[in-house]
Parts: sequence; C-alpha cells; structure tokens
Amino acid sequence: MQTKNKVIIIGPPATGKTTITNVFFKKANPLRLLNKPLEPTRGVNSNLFSLFNSQLGIFDLAGQENENWFTHRKDVFKYADIIICVFDITCSVESIVPFLINILNIKKNLNFISDCEIYVLIHKIDLVNPSYISQKIKIIENFFTKQYPTGQKIKIFGTSITKDYFYDTFKIIFNILKSSLEMDIIPISNSDFQDLKTELEILLYFDPLEVMKTEKLESELDLSKEDLLFHLRRLKKLGFIDILSETNKVKSTKRSEFFREKLKQEVSKVGLTKENKGVKLIHMIMELNPISA
Repeated sequence: MQTKNKVIIIGPPATGKTTITNVFFKKANPLRLLNKPLEPTRGVNSNLFSLFNSQLGIFDLAGQENENWFTHRKDVFKYADIIICVFDITCSVESIVPFLINILNIKKNLNFISDCEIYVLIHKIDLVNPSYISQKIKIIENFFTKQYPTGQKIKIFGTSITKDYFYDTFKIIFNILKSSLEMDIIPISNSDFQDLKTELEILLYFDPLEVMKTEKLESELDLSKEDLLFHLRRLKKLGFIDILSETNKVKSTKRSEFFREKLKQEVSKVGLTKENKGVKLIHMIMELNPISA
C-alpha cells in the first residue's frame, strides 16, 4: 500500500523553487533553465509523483504571494510532511531569519503539521565562493540553535543546478525525501542491478554531447539491438540521452554531462556495485515517476 506525502516548496520570488521542481522531479534540462529562467509561479503549482511505496505531492508556492500563505491561506500547509524553504544565495540573513520564524510559528500554531520536517536550501551557490556559503549557513544555524534550543532543528544545505553542483544537489534532494518520509527503499534486485550497470556503462561511455551510431554501441558493449534499445529508452526517460531514431544515432545530453563527472569519481572508488552511491541514486531517479491527475 502506498503512503501519501506532501512536500511544500516555499521561498521569496525568483529563488529557483520551480526550477528545482522541474530539474529534479520532472527531469528537465538544467542548461535550458539556466539560460532561460522560468516565468514566475502563480498560486500553487502542484504535481504528483510516485517513488517506491510513496506518493509525493509537490506543492510549489508562488513567492509573490508569501504574505498570503503566512496569513489567510495557512491551510496550504495542512498535512505537510516536509517544508523546503528556498533562498537565493544573495538573500540577506536579515531577510532569511524572519521568513523561517514565520514558518516555525505556523508549525507551532497549526498542530496538524507538528511532525513535519523543515529544510532550507541556500540556492545558486555557484555565484559565490565556498567560504561565504559556509559562513552564511553557520550564522543562520547559530541563530536558531540559540533561539530554539529544544525546538525544531532546521537543516540547511547549499545547492545549485550548475554542472559543478548538480550531482550533489541531486543527492541532497533525494536524501531529504528518504530521511524524512516513511519510505521503504526497495532494494536493488540482481536483475535491476544488471540493467542499471549496463545503463551506467552506456552513460560513462559517451564523451560530452557526443553523437554516436547505435551500431557502435552494440559492438562496443556487446549488446543486441533489442537490448540496447531497451536501455537507451530508460536513459532517455531520465533525460540523459536523446534518441535520433531516423538516423540510428543517439547523443548524450547536458543533463548527463552534469551528472557524469561525479558519477565517474564514485565509480573509480568502488566500481559499479549495488552499494555505489551513484547506482543507488540512479535507482531512485528511475523509480520517480509522474502520476497523471
């Protein structure tokens, strides 16, 4: 039986809330969103996904309407399991702290979300140096540790959809879901592992944005045409390749380029095993699927 979980994503306008939803849940191309920012969200943008034994309702709240969420429309937080607050790295501590106090007050006053976990994403960290990021996070953490010594601990992470941070941000998002929700992570079966192993071998075989004939992949990876097509379709589902069917060619995407470098590092340490963090992450991404309304 699937459990139902509600995830609220909230923050000031233009901090990257909808981009995070599109890139990490809808598998959108990160480069396209970096080059062409999305139009502001209006009201509530809600999406439903399945992940293992859970249904995830992702509610992206318009930043222009925060005053409304904090006053007349507090019911939007009802039954929330996770609240993710997204701030641009350029947001001042003086603006972040009152915002989070509002969230904590809602949590305190509305007992129906007493068990919900609160996370903070300091987004677009590619714009500043690492020492600035750690300093800002430490200041915010110290404030809430002193003001709420026995209360809710707010967990803060630095994130970005740019190439250098893409893989780590993916892990942060999925670790939030995994640790906060009563989610049975289905173990990777032997057959699933063999499929994932083949797909990661295909992914690692490509040079960035290389166009390759399917016949070459069949030969190099010792796969039949049918087996290769099966794996290519699964990689396309993840947004990692484009299949150029009319020319029997495939090419890797920017999304796969952003993912590949860190994956290579993990594979070089422990190989392609069931315990490899990259394999586990791909397994979770593969299991995340939209549910039609």
